Order: sequence, then C-alpha cells, then structure tokens
Amino acid sequence: MLLKPLLCLWALSSCYLVTGAQTYGSKGELWLAPTSNEPSIHSPYVTSGPTLNVSLNQAIRVQSAAGFNSHWVGHWVTTTDNLHFVLITFSNVVNGGPNNATDGGSANGCLIYSLESGGSNSSFIAGKLTTFGQDKLRIQFGDQYELHSLTDDNISAINVIANYTESNFGLNTTFQPRGSLLFNGGSGSLYWGSVFNQQWSSSAAYTTGTFTINGTRHIIDPNRSTTWYDRQWGEKNPTQGWHWFPIQLENGVRISTWVIPTEQGDAVKAFATALYPNGEQEVISVNPDIKPKDAWVSPTTNRTCLAHLGTLIFFRRDNNMHSQLDTLMLPKTYPPPYEEHNGTAEDAKDIDSPNEEIFVPPHIMQKIMALKTHKERIRMVEEYMKKKGEIVKAKEKALTCQKRARARTIKGAKNDIKDIQKAYWETVHNILDAKEQSFRLFSRGYGFNTCIRACRLLVTARKDEARRFHETETGKIEAIYQNAFKRVDEEYNALLDLMLISDKQNARAEV
Repeated sequence: MLLKPLLCLWALSSCYLVTGAQTYGSKGELWLAPTSNEPSIHSPYVTSGPTLNVSLNQAIRVQSAAGFNSHWVGHWVTTTDNLHFVLITFSNVVNGGPNNATDGGSANGCLIYSLESGGSNSSFIAGKLTTFGQDKLRIQFGDQYELHSLTDDNISAINVIANYTESNFGLNTTFQPRGSLLFNGGSGSLYWGSVFNQQWSSSAAYTTGTFTINGTRHIIDPNRSTTWYDRQWGEKNPTQGWHWFPIQLENGVRISTWVIPTEQGDAVKAFATALYPNGEQEVISVNPDIKPKDAWVSPTTNRTCLAHLGTLIFFRRDNNMHSQLDTLMLPKTYPPPYEEHNGTAEDAKDIDSPNEEIFVPPHIMQKIMALKTHKERIRMVEEYMKKKGEIVKAKEKALTCQKRARARTIKGAKNDIKDIQKAYWETVHNILDAKEQSFRLFSRGYGFNTCIRACRLLVTARKDEARRFHETETGKIEAIYQNAFKRVDEEYNALLDLMLISDKQNARAEV
C-alpha cells in the first residue's frame, strides 16, 4: 500500500518533513479530505469505547514542570490557487514558572512547508502564556498564537490564530473533527519513555480559513484539504527522544506510529494504531529499527533530503500474514526542473537506457517459494512487482526530464544562432544603405563564411556541453535508483526471513 505523499516526524523542539512517497504532481488530489460528515463527538467508539473523555481533557492541566501538555495541529492544505502546503502549529502548556504558573515550561511554534518550491520556515517560542481556559479549551500566547474551541463540547470546531512575524507567517483557520477519533494504543494510553501518557488524534478534520506567507494571502480549499489534530499529555517527557509518524494511506486508513526508546534499558516501544474508514481501530507491533540513510544534497538549493527513512514493518497477524509499509522516499523532481528550456524528448532518442526488469529476481523468488501458503506466495510476488514498478516509473520520469532538458538546450542554442545570423544580415543591410546600394543576398564580402563557421562552432560547443551535463546528471539518476532497487531487494529479503521464521514457529506450535 502506498503512502499519501507526506510523513511528518515531529519533536517538540525540532521538526522533520519528508515528502515524495509518490511522485508529486499538481494534477489529482494530493490530500485525503474527510470522508465522513459526522462530528467526531458523536462517533460510537468515542462515546462508548474504552476511551478518554475528549471534551474534558481538552482543558486539562499538567502539574509536573517536566510534563507534556501538547496541542499539535497539522494542516495539509490545497489552496484555491491549487498550491499545496503543510502548515504545522503547536502549543505545550505546563507548570514551572513563578508560583507554579503555567508558563515556565510552556511554548508554541510553527512550521511552514511549500510542496511547489520546497521552501520551509519555522519558529519556536518558549513561555509567555497569557490565557489558559479553566473548563473550556482556550490557549493564548499574546497576539502570537491562540487555540480555542468554538463549541461547548471543546472538540466539534476549533479555531487557530497565529502571527509569527519572524517567519513572515500568519493564519486564521477553523477545523472540525469528522468521523471516529484515533486513540493511540486503542484506549488513548501509551508507555512514553518511563511513564504512561495519554494521546488521541483527529486524523481527518474539515478545514477552512486563510493563511499568509511573505505577505501573500492564501485561501484554503476545504474539499481538498485536511487537518490532523493531535492531543497528548502526561507528567513526564522521555529523555531519550522519540519518533512519531502520522501516516495517511490511499485507502483511507490513518496510522499513528510510535518508536520510543525506554529509559530503563528495556526494549524500545514500537507500535502503530490504525484507524480504518469504518471507525475500527487496531494496534500493531512495529519493527523499532529505523534509521535515516541515503541523504541527498541538492546542487541547486543545498538542501539535504532523505531519500530513505528506513522501513516500518508492521507485524499484523492476519492468517499468519505480515504486512510492510516501506517509507522509501523518491525525489519529487531530480534533477532540478528545466522549465526555462524549450524542445522535445525526441531530440535525444540516441541515449535511451535499457529497460529495468521488474519481476522478482531468482534469489528472492527462492525464499518466496519456501513460504507456507500459496496465497502468501502470490501476495509477495505482486507486492514486489508493484514496488519495483513504482521505482522504475519514477526513474523513467527523471530520465525523460533529463533527455528533454538536453533537447531543449540544443534547440535553444540553434535559436541563438539564428539570432546571430539575423543580426549579421541586418548589419550588412545597414552598411549597404550607407553606401546607397541595394541589399543583395550574395553580398558576402563582409565575412559571411566566417560567420557561418563561427555559428557552427558555437552550436557544436553547446551540444558538447549539453551532452557532458546530460551524462553527469543521468549518471546521478541511475545511481540513485539503482540504490533504490538494491534497498527493495534487501528489505524483501529481511521481510521474507521474518515470515519464514514465523512459518517455522507456527509449524512447531501445530505439532
């Protein structure tokens, strides 16, 4: 199952955004808008499940100065101008100030990310809380940030107002949680480092409003936008850090994934809570071994991108089946876009690369054939081909972009030569006018042959430059995607090893 193109890994004092799980394009719907019109407060699982009272704990106070009392709002929006942004704001309200006031450890902040430009900005401001509601959700940090409920139930409609002048960013949005809420761990309680914390999320909220970036006002299209609202609190923060992934799948499943190092030397806590479109929830174990790798630095912007953020393997028991969600991140565009050129890909047909094989290689097929059931074998073959096919598709798109860029460069050089030749004839015409002679096409006494030879040299030199640049960039593309192919094989080998071990354990248990 492919990811919708955003994973967000968030920590209180730092934020990492990873984009491009699918090749990004402006056509089609980028975000999953809420599919339900039912307010979350009326959802059966929210009202009658083994869950927290979401209305009451919206305004809960945390007594410990080392505690955590977070309201995290992630807007994933498409504007009415068809631009795409990720807008994150958050607040943390804890005691610890003078006379145990709720401002000593309090903070608020924002992160803004544009998918079109790749540009981002962020702010993190500690302290200076001015308002904290007693029974109703209202958090205010002066004129800088405010989060408050528009309804008595503290959840059905929430307004966010922000003005971060240092980031040239402001917003005024309202989100309305729809459908069931996601309760982490199934009930909203999870082991967070050394103590239990509480957490629930509205992973699909109807979103309206406006925001301003660098003086430009944008209007949110509510039918093509969504908000993930995360509410978490507890009496202590984990000192070893954490990783959190809010994930949207194309089939409407939302997954909140935690990888949390413990502080007593115990095993890392790694689990995911999946919320299905029908409101069902499931808690799944996750492979805790995730490491960022394959960093790529853009030669144009010098920004560092992670081409791969490890693999999240979800151990879900369903007819003895494992399932895997690979967070392989393919570059959105590589190399940098070439809109400034003109031309077609046909001009570069002579440099086509051989087609990649997408079928399962023999050494992996051998392990697939060792699986216990025919259904499992078929599934693994199909998943491998689909995954390999997505990488091949992205690679071919990048190579086509590069071929087209080369062709456009050559065409541009030829157009430049036409301009030189035109300037030559205009100059000759002016000279003949001064001599009161008529213009004649055979008037070549002014270096016509020299001009032609020079033009040919200029075109040849430009073609050579384009060829060398093309070969360099094509080599980079080939290297990136060959590494991607290699990772797929490595990850499937690891996954199959786990599945084969599970089959053996099940066989022994049956005996």
